[in-house]
Order: sequence, then structure tokens, then C-alpha cells
Amino acid sequence: MDPVTIIVAALIAGAAEAAKSTVSDAIKSGYEKLKGAISTHLGGTPHAQVLDGIERAPDAKKAEVATAVRATDAASDPAVMDAARALLQQIDPDGQLLKRYSLEVKGNVYGLVQGEHASVTMNFDTDDKPKPT
Repeated sequence: MDPVTIIVAALIAGAAEAAKSTVSDAIKSGYEKLKGAISTHLGGTPHAQVLDGIERAPDAKKAEVATAVRATDAASDPAVMDAARALLQQIDPDGQLLKRYSLEVKGNVYGLVQGEHASVTMNFDTDDKPKPT
């Protein structure tokens, strides 16, 4: 699994859980630890504000968080990865969150889109392919 996907899934799931009044102290603590670890990478960058208000609309921030994590190379930090994995383990011990983002591609692929609300239109022009002789 891509490290950025793991971090984003953990952060978004943690933000969603943190917004609940019934969240456990362990999840709250794990979420704050992950948020803090990511914040060290975001500080002083144009992405510094990406975590502001994330608890109010976690899913709306998913793409923005992924961009920030990639741009700041936070995924290469073992502390960030450890915090993300630990939080996911607490929130989703069966691994269902990450499984829905797993994808195996075999054979020829001309285009691919993955996501919960993804949409794509593909038009393939067959006229540009070589004609059999």
C-alpha cells in the first residue's frame, strides 16, 4: 500500500472519529500524535494550514491532505508512518478502510480511476490504431 494513502486514510479516519463525542482517549491521542507528526513537515510551507478545520469536513480535505503529504515528503518520516499505522489499527483493526483502496491491475490498462466518488469519461479513437494488412 502506498504510504501517502495510508497516511491520508489514517488522518481522515482519525479526524472523523475525533469529531464524535464518544471517541476513546486512545484514538484521540493517536490522532493528535499523527496530526502533530504531519504538522512538523507542513510548518513553513504553503501547506501549513491544511489540517485546520479537518475535523469539520474530513472527506472534503482528502485531496488537499494527500497533496500536502506528497509535497512535504512526510511519508518518508518513520514517525509519521508509525503514527498512521497505529491509528488505523485502533480505528480499523480489520483493515477494511485500506482494503477498499487496494487495487490489482492485470493486462492492458488504457485508463484507471479509483475513489469513492470517482467519475471518468474515456473516449478511445480506434482510427489511430494500425490497420491489419
